[in-house]
Amino acid sequence: MEDPVRPTTSTLIHLGLHDLDKARVRLDRLARLVDDQTLAQTLVQALGQACDPDEALAGLTRILEQYPQGVRPDFLSGSPRENHEAAQSLIRVLGASEAMGRLMRSRPELV
Repeated sequence: MEDPVRPTTSTLIHLGLHDLDKARVRLDRLARLVDDQTLAQTLVQALGQACDPDEALAGLTRILEQYPQGVRPDFLSGSPRENHEAAQSLIRVLGASEAMGRLMRSRPELV
């Protein structure tokens, strides 16, 4: 079974990622930042719905790195269904605009 945050090369390509080396580094960071495998899998799968999955992954890891180790952001503290919906929405926004990612990092309440 494939590790959800360490997908195969073909899975990365299927998700639409272009810079596979950077994607692997960011996915390793994501694995350290998200302690829930189901949530991590949801986040990775949502990348396939982003306009620019590389930018979405970069923005997501930058946002999660702002939180202290072991602290789950409010937007990922709900039920699995709520987390899934929040993850998909966040990934879509982050993948559509680098500027929105910067804004969300500077104003976490927008996340």
